Amino acid sequence: MADVGCWITNDNGATYYNLNGGGGRAISFLQRIQAAPDKTSYTYTISNKQANSTLFVVPVTGGKVYQGGVSALPRGVGVAGIGINGNQVTINFSDTKLEGQGSIDGNSWFYFDVYQSIDAGDNYGLYFLNDLTSFTAITDVMTSGLCVYKTTITVNGEWAVPSGIDGYGNCCVCANWDHPGAVVEFDNSRKVMTVTGGPVTINVAVFSNGFNLRMPDYGLFIYNAQGVCTFNSLYIPFFIKGSLSVNDNWQGTGIAKPMVPLCVTGVGFEKTGGSIIQIFNKGIMMSDQSIRAARGKNTAKYNLGNYGISFPGSNLPINVLDGSQYF
Repeated sequence: MADVGCWITNDNGATYYNLNGGGGRAISFLQRIQAAPDKTSYTYTISNKQANSTLFVVPVTGGKVYQGGVSALPRGVGVAGIGINGNQVTINFSDTKLEGQGSIDGNSWFYFDVYQSIDAGDNYGLYFLNDLTSFTAITDVMTSGLCVYKTTITVNGEWAVPSGIDGYGNCCVCANWDHPGAVVEFDNSRKVMTVTGGPVTINVAVFSNGFNLRMPDYGLFIYNAQGVCTFNSLYIPFFIKGSLSVNDNWQGTGIAKPMVPLCVTGVGFEKTGGSIIQIFNKGIMMSDQSIRAARGKNTAKYNLGNYGISFPGSNLPINVLDGSQYF
């Protein structure tokens, strides 16, 4: 424990975490937004953003396949970019004007979780100076963005989030692993992680919000003006270390033990013979300090007849955590 900061244990001294570790910024949940790609972009105003805060967006969905309406051909759609300007979030899509088509998974919406980090201001709590301009803040206006479950597991197929965890319905699953060929993705509707090309040993940290915090017998507590505990040391906050856009090429994260929020990062297809195509999800590969998008599980087959199609490449903005804060 040589680093400067505030060291806390939530397991009676077996492990410790640093509230100021790694230069990450603690973020707290604001709301989940949804958008369907029937126009080029959607812009949302986040009305509950604090004046002295910075927004972060964690994608829940990064790619979908639509089919039906005027055209019976499947069309792959991905998130082309996410813009943040003050209290506004803009979602851009790779394809639009779907003419009444529906998603083949039965849910036409893309989902995104919006968080904020608190900058230096009038709120009371703990502030840590990361550099000359950036603060980590654990304050009275935190809603939740806390680790409610963590484990290390070996997966070759599917793994489901335990249904009894705090804030199960709103959870965000982050993971760290090291395997040059395994692809990991997450289905938020079923709360199921899928590994293609395993087995692989994965460190899993589940974060959630919108629940009443459990109260330990001792530790560090922060309350708001209404007397509600907004943070206690039983939980490790959601610390964002950095971000990058995940595509089909390997990219270094610059973090020795990177951990990323899991989702479907995009969609793709291959011809399997004649006019038949196999559609698949794209998930995330992680090897050493680098990540990329890659082919995950198969989802559907189509007969194109004499038609041709094209799907967009993955280019999904994603946040990166420092896994050493949690494992």
